[in-house]
Amino acid sequence: MSDELWDAVKARQTAIRDSEGVTKARATRFWEQRRAQHLLTGLVYCGSCGSRLASVGRDYLACSAARGQGTCSNRKGVRRSPLEDLILEGLRQRLMAPEMVEEFITAYHEEVNRHRREATAARASKERALAEVTRKLDKLIEALIEGYRAPGLQQRLDDMEARKAVLEQELAADPPPPVRLHPNLAQVYRGKVERLHEALADPGLRDEALGILRGLIE
Repeated sequence: MSDELWDAVKARQTAIRDSEGVTKARATRFWEQRRAQHLLTGLVYCGSCGSRLASVGRDYLACSAARGQGTCSNRKGVRRSPLEDLILEGLRQRLMAPEMVEEFITAYHEEVNRHRREATAARASKERALAEVTRKLDKLIEALIEGYRAPGLQQRLDDMEARKAVLEQELAADPPPPVRLHPNLAQVYRGKVERLHEALADPGLRDEALGILRGLIE
């Protein structure tokens, strides 16, 4: 390649790199936000040099320094699926520790109580609104009985009656939720832990399950 062509190519590369669109894209550091494709992506390291293991072929991991740079002598590969099974089994065993089960039950109770507080607060707000609408509506009716007339009074009356009907309907259809604490939470938790691998195989759950399980591994 001639020096002129080399210089032209490098100038073109620099222009692309410094263009507005590329500059904005690089500023987002999008390569750090890419969703992991596999459970152990970026989480497994070479026992010889400490470099990350990278994908090799369809189902293998190998030292990136050995395969890509030749700076490590460990050229052995490990199958991804048996390694993932090993890690998931380790998680199952660790997550069934008594303190983990207790943490799950505590978090479940807190979530149930939070929902109940929110539902109770929402109902109380509707009850206050209904009481206020009823009070104003009674005053308007009294004014009409006493012969008071004003432009728009009938429209206000109709609007408030409609609002009152809506609130009464919502309150009738939304009774206070009873407290429901599952009697077999420990068994529920055990079932969820034992089905970790199934969550990864479910397309509807895979992305969420990957994020949660990778967080547990880290």
